[in-house]
Amino acid sequence: MLTVRYSAVDGAQITRKFKTPEGARKFAVRYVGETPEFGSRYAVSFDGVGKVTVEGCTVAELFAGPVKPEMVPLHSEDCDAPTEYALKSECEEIVVDADSDEWGTHLHYGWARKTDLARWKAEHEARLAADLYADDIPF
Repeated sequence: MLTVRYSAVDGAQITRKFKTPEGARKFAVRYVGETPEFGSRYAVSFDGVGKVTVEGCTVAELFAGPVKPEMVPLHSEDCDAPTEYALKSECEEIVVDADSDEWGTHLHYGWARKTDLARWKAEHEARLAADLYADDIPF
């Protein structure tokens, strides 16, 4: 059994117990990143905000194995259910919808590939340029 403790400079603390090193590693990476700075019995995030300690193995052993990359569901305009997933590192969170009620505007977020965003932006700018003077009345 592995016990991993996360603590932050603002006083936040989380402790979790894991049966496998993979689960413990995923938890630790979530809070201090894949390449933290190591002390003798702890790992600190690159910005110094979070610290992880572990019981049941060494900190070096905890970070020794590969971490499965995080996948995110991609936004699709065709349906509400995600049909395609991509690596989070290749994507960007975007606003996909907004609605308003008496309490204000509510934004709904989704994920899109960075390459798709660049293509969509170029297409949008081309449409704007083409339509810019489309409804002018020539005299």
